[in-house]
Amino acid sequence: MKPTVILLVVLSVSAAAYDYRYAYSAPTPGPNPRGCWGGGGGGPTYVVQDGPVPYVYKISAEPPTGSIYSSFPCPGGPGAWGIGEHWNYFYITNYDTSWIYKTTTTGSLVSSFLSGVPHPAGLCYRYSGSQQYLHVAFPDENYIGLLDTTTGSLVSTLPGPGTEPTACGPNSGPWFVADAGTGTVYEYGVPVATGIGAPVGFYSCELTRGPWTWEFFVVDDATDSILVYRKVTVNVGPASLGRVKALYR
Repeated sequence: MKPTVILLVVLSVSAAAYDYRYAYSAPTPGPNPRGCWGGGGGGPTYVVQDGPVPYVYKISAEPPTGSIYSSFPCPGGPGAWGIGEHWNYFYITNYDTSWIYKTTTTGSLVSSFLSGVPHPAGLCYRYSGSQQYLHVAFPDENYIGLLDTTTGSLVSTLPGPGTEPTACGPNSGPWFVADAGTGTVYEYGVPVATGIGAPVGFYSCELTRGPWTWEFFVVDDATDSILVYRKVTVNVGPASLGRVKALYR
């Protein structure tokens, strides 16, 4: 009897994953930077600069020159921290007084309300179903609070992925949290940028150019700079080049 030959073909399997990689940094207008908004796709970035008279600066963060376009004083005095935007209005938090201010993009005060939780830090405007809320980082409580946009009432909370959340976002897309206690930026609770001195502000956006699909901006209080990270797709594998095995019976 002739032997029967059976060929088993094992196909190689390759997979695609992604990674966030440091791209460059841009200087902030001065010491004590806090929240930021904007900057994606080559546009300007708005940075909150705390101090005796805190300001919001509109700067160039891409390319990384840090040139100042314009500025306006933050309402509420010292303690200014987070900044988020929705339909050409800014929401600005004050950590010291626990007030949240709604302004125009040129700084005119529209309204204000007391935060439902003391000491708000970074924030973003975010939709939740048909409702619209502010997601606000509360470092003292180690959670992200969902607040009503007009009263500041606390609706619900999300646990922080680290120990001291300072910023979160964006308005849509992947969910990020910057944490000053661990020096880390988390995406859906997974560390994607580590070793940052003091991440206190954050903004991210989708890209439509080059090999990158997403990027985020981190305000680092330790170096008075904005750190830019970009998402790139990386190939994992192939696990093998494939092989043919002959079995004889």
